[in-house]
Amino acid sequence: MTTGEQDRLAAFETETDGYTFLNAGLAFRPGGDQGRLTLRLNGRNLTDEEGRVHASFLKDELPLPGRNIRFTVATSF
Repeated sequence: MTTGEQDRLAAFETETDGYTFLNAGLAFRPGGDQGRLTLRLNGRNLTDEEGRVHASFLKDELPLPGRNIRFTVATSF
C-alpha cells in the first residue's frame, strides 16, 4: 500500500510525508476447498514504516500501527 506525500494544503494544515507499507498474507484450508476451517496468517507493515493519516486531527501524535502479525482461525457452518 502506497500513500503519496500531501503537500497541497488548506489553511492550518501541515504537510504529511508519503509512505509505503509491505503487507502479505497466507491462507490454508486443511480440508481442501470443501473444508469448513480456514487458517490465515497476515503480516502488515512488515518493514515497520512510519505512516500518518493526513486528514486526522491526531496525525502528529498518533501514527498508524507499526509491524504486526495476525494469526486467525475461521470456520463456517
